[in-house]
Amino acid sequence: MSDETALIIIEKLNPVEIFQNGGMDKILKEIEAKVEGIVFDVSTEEGRKECISTAYRVTRSKTVLDNLGKEYGSDLKKKLDAINADRRKAKNFLEPLAAKVREPVTEWEAEQDRIRAMEERKEKEKVLARIDEL
Repeated sequence: MSDETALIIIEKLNPVEIFQNGGMDKILKEIEAKVEGIVFDVSTEEGRKECISTAYRVTRSKTVLDNLGKEYGSDLKKKLDAINADRRKAKNFLEPLAAKVREPVTEWEAEQDRIRAMEERKEKEKVLARIDEL
């Protein structure tokens, strides 16, 4: 797909180079260089049309880059969504598995807490019994 109205050639655009490796500055400078030296004779109809056409081509270049960025971002989002789905799957599977593996120790700790609570209650009862004796 070629867009003759843009100042950049779509087929030559690599989204990774543009949006991840600082390539946008290079492309913007290329576009600027293409239009910077043009002198328009606005006193003639042809000059005004050329000026309008060049401005339109700059705008088209902006649209091409924006659409490329949206498409690339959408692709990255799909990849990120797939990664996050696998992360959730791992979490939802492994958390219960870890709890199941730890269950014997968890039960032992609960039993120790119960025994400790009983001993504390017996100790309190002894203290209260001594107080009552006084």
